[in-house]
Amino acid sequence: MEFCSRSEIAGRMAVSIRLESSLGNSPGADLPGYNRFFRGDNAVETRLNAVLVSLDKPYTESSRWGSSFAYTYNEATENRGSSDIFTFDYPNLDNIGFIRSTGIPKHKIVATGIGEFMGLMLSGKVTWTSPPGNTGLNCFEGVDPGACNVVGRFETYYFKDQDFFQLDLAAQKEWDTGGGIKFRIRGDVLNVTNEMNYTDFGNFIGVGGVVNPDFGRRTGLNITGPTRTFKLSFGLDW
Repeated sequence: MEFCSRSEIAGRMAVSIRLESSLGNSPGADLPGYNRFFRGDNAVETRLNAVLVSLDKPYTESSRWGSSFAYTYNEATENRGSSDIFTFDYPNLDNIGFIRSTGIPKHKIVATGIGEFMGLMLSGKVTWTSPPGNTGLNCFEGVDPGACNVVGRFETYYFKDQDFFQLDLAAQKEWDTGGGIKFRIRGDVLNVTNEMNYTDFGNFIGVGGVVNPDFGRRTGLNITGPTRTFKLSFGLDW
C-alpha cells in the first residue's frame, strides 16, 4: 500500500508593462501618463492525496502465468479549474476556496493478466474509473441568470454515466528460426466491448429554482480512449 500527498503552487510574480498613452484605450482604464498596467500573480494551486493498493504475481518460466491488480483512491482539490490559468473575478486567489479537481476520478482499478496456452502468449488488461469531476456554476438560488454574479458558486459534480471502462486483449506467437533469430506475430484488440466513454455532460444545474433538464445528461459525442481497434504487428529478435 502506498500513500502520497502532493501540493503544487506556482511562485508568485509581478510584472508591469508601461507603454506611452498615445496608443489609446478606453477612458479611465489607464494610469496617468502611461498605458495599461498588468500584474501577474501565479497562485493557482492543486492538492492531491492518493492511496494505492496493488497486488502482483510476476510471470515466470516455471508457472507461465502472471497477473496484477491495482486500486487507487484520489482526493484532489484545486482553487481554479484545471483549464483556467487566470482569473478576472478577484484581485488574487488568496481567499478563493478549494473544490474537487476537474477531470480526476475518485476511484481507479487496473487489472492485468498474462499466460501461455497452446503455444500462444495471451494477455489482457481491464481499466475502470469512477466518473471524473465536472466543474459547474451553481446559480440555482438566483432569480435570473444575472444573479450568478451574486449567489453563484463553483461546484464539482460527478455524473454516473461518465465512468470509464476499457478491456484490451492480445495474443502473440513466436517461432525460433534457428541461428539465434526469433520471429513473432502479435494481434491486439483495444476496447473489445467498443465502450463509448463519453465526456460531454451538462454541468449547469439551473437558475431561479428551475432545474436545467440537460444537467447531468450527455450533451455531445466526444469520447475519451479509442473505439474498438484491431492491430497486427510483426517483430524479429536476435
